[in-house]
Amino acid sequence: MTPPSGQPDAPILVVGAGPVGLALANLLGRHQVPCTLIDKHVTPHTQSRAIGLTPPSLRLFRRIGVAERMIEAGVTVTVARVYDDRGEAGALRFDDLPGEFPFILTLPQSDTVRILRDLLSASGNGTLLPGHELTGVSKGPGRVEAKVLVDRESARTIPASWLVGCDGRYSATREMAGFAYAHRFYKPSFVMADYADPTDWGAEARLFFTGRGSLEAFPLPGGSRRWVALLPPGGTDDPAGYLEQQVSRLAHVELRARPLSEPTTFRPERLLVRAFVSGRVLLAGDAAHVMSPIGGQGMNTGFGDASRLAPLLAGVYRGRLPEACFGLYARERRRVFRVACRRNASGMWLGTLTGSRVSGLRGSLLRQVLRRPEPTRRLALHFAMVTPRAALRCRDRLSSPARKRDLNVEIFSEIASEYSWMSGVLSLGRDAMWKRNLVRDLPGGGRPVCVDLACGNGDIAALLRERYPDAQITAVDITPAMLARARERLESKGVHCEQRDMMRTELPAGSVDIVTVGYGLRNAPDLRGALAEIARVLRPGGSLGVLEFSRYDSRFPAAIELLILRAWGRLWGWLRTRNVDTYGYIAESLAVFPQRRAFHALLDEYGFEIRSLRHGFLGFVEVLVGRKRGTGT
Repeated sequence: MTPPSGQPDAPILVVGAGPVGLALANLLGRHQVPCTLIDKHVTPHTQSRAIGLTPPSLRLFRRIGVAERMIEAGVTVTVARVYDDRGEAGALRFDDLPGEFPFILTLPQSDTVRILRDLLSASGNGTLLPGHELTGVSKGPGRVEAKVLVDRESARTIPASWLVGCDGRYSATREMAGFAYAHRFYKPSFVMADYADPTDWGAEARLFFTGRGSLEAFPLPGGSRRWVALLPPGGTDDPAGYLEQQVSRLAHVELRARPLSEPTTFRPERLLVRAFVSGRVLLAGDAAHVMSPIGGQGMNTGFGDASRLAPLLAGVYRGRLPEACFGLYARERRRVFRVACRRNASGMWLGTLTGSRVSGLRGSLLRQVLRRPEPTRRLALHFAMVTPRAALRCRDRLSSPARKRDLNVEIFSEIASEYSWMSGVLSLGRDAMWKRNLVRDLPGGGRPVCVDLACGNGDIAALLRERYPDAQITAVDITPAMLARARERLESKGVHCEQRDMMRTELPAGSVDIVTVGYGLRNAPDLRGALAEIARVLRPGGSLGVLEFSRYDSRFPAAIELLILRAWGRLWGWLRTRNVDTYGYIAESLAVFPQRRAFHALLDEYGFEIRSLRHGFLGFVEVLVGRKRGTGT
C-alpha cells in the first residue's frame, strides 16, 4: 500500500508484540493502514500471565473476527462466589450482564497472544519482526526513527510516520522517548500460581476474604485453576508452600500436585505517564499506565487504548484527521485509567483487610450488598467493566461506526426491560400515537412484505400486523435483549424476529414492499450505510416509514431543542439507572444527526420522495413516509 504523499515510506511502527500491540496492529489492518511490529523476544512468552477478558474487550475481538476462537479456547465465568469467615456471603452473577457477552472469559495471555499472532499472519494486517530490540528513538518533523538491535547482533534504523509503544510495564519506548510519569507501589504483596484443579467448582470463580487472609481462585482452560493469595506483611521464603497452606486453610482444598507454573510473588503498583503523546511517539497499554492486577482490568484497559487509538491513527495517516486528535485520545484514556485504577485500589484495600474485628465488619457489609439484587448487579457491572464510569461518555463513542454500534447494544440491553414504559414517560404519553400515525400513513391494502428495522419491543411490527393481516412481516434488531422482548409478543402474531444489523440485513435486493424504522436511523452506526441498505432491499415504488427525533434547521431553536432533550433524558437516566447517558444518549445522538432539511435531502439522494410528513412534541419528533422512486412490478 502506498502511503499518502508527503509521508515517509515506512509504515506505522508498533513496539511490543504483546496482547495490546497485536490488537492494535490487527485493528489498523482493518482500517487498511500498513503497520510493522517489532519485539525483542524471538518467541512469545508461554506463561499464562493475565487471564481475564471482559465484555468490552470481547467486543473488540469480535470486530477483528477472533472472539469466537477465544471463547472456544477459554472458560466463560458466569458466577463468582464470595466467602467470609462464616461461609458463603453471596455471589456475583455475570450472566445478567447486558450485551452479547454475559460473562468474564478466562484465557491465558499466551493463548490470547497466539490467536492474535495467527490472525496477523493469516490476514496480512501487519508485519511482525521478532528479535528486534528497541535501543533508541529519534524524533523529527514529520517522522520518527527507531534504532533497533536485531538478534542482539546487528544495528538497524527503522523510519516511520508514527511510533506506538506497546512494550509493557518496563517500556523501552517510554524511557527512550523521554515520557515523564508518576509511579508508586501499594503495600500488599501476593503470591500467584496455576495448578491442576482438584475442585468440583467447574467454571465458577471463588473469592475468600477472611481475618486470616484473602484468596482468589479462577478457572482456566484444560482443567486448571489460578490461585492468588495475600502474603503476610513480612513475606515468605516458600511462596508455593504458603500458597498451598492458604488454599487449605481458607478454601479447604488440598493442592497435592506440583504447580503448573512457577509461583510468582508480586507487589501491585500504579504508574501513569503525564502525557500519552510526545512528537510522533504515542503510548498504549502498560507502557502508558499500570494498575494492580488484582481485579483483572489492566490488560483490558490496554485493549481499550488500542480500540480508541486505531481509528485516530488511520485518520491522521490518511490526512483526514488533524494530529491534535491525539490529545483527545490522551484525555479520554487518562480518565478511563483513573476510574479503573481507583476501583481496583478500593477493591484491593477492602479485600486485604485482616484481623477478626475488621474482617467481621467487612463480612457483614458483603452480605448486605450481595443479598440485594440491585447492588449485586451493579457490582458485577463494575467488575466486568461495562458500567458507564468504566467506559467513555456516550458522546465520545459516537465518533466511529463500530463504537456507536457497541454503545447501542450496551444501552438498549440495559433498558430492554423498561423500554416500553420509559418510551411513554419520555414522550409524555405520545409515543403510541406517533407509532399509530406512522402505520396509518403507509399505503393500504394488499399483502405487502414488511420489515421493521430496529424493532425494539415490537410496537410498530404489531401495528403492521393489525394494518396488514395477511402481510409477511419481519422484525429486526441488533440487541438480543430487545429482540427477546419483541419475540415474546410478536411470534404469536405470525411476525418473524431476526437478530441482524440494519446495515446488513441479508435480505434479497428489491424484495420488500414496506420498511419501517422507529427511532432507529439516528442510532445507525452509519446513516448513509443504513439508507443505502434500505434502498437496496425496497422494490421500486416501495414505502419507507420513519419515526425519528428531528433537529430544527435554525441554530437557536436547534440549541434549545438539544438543551431540553438533554436535560429531560439525563434526568430520567439518573432516576432510573443512575447513569445519565442511558437516556441522555437521545440528545447526544441527535446532535450528530443531520438537521431537518439536510436529512430530507439525504433521503432524496438515496432515491426517496416524501409523501407525508407530520411533526409532534414541539416539532422535536418527525413522522415521515417516503416512496422509493421507480415503478413496482
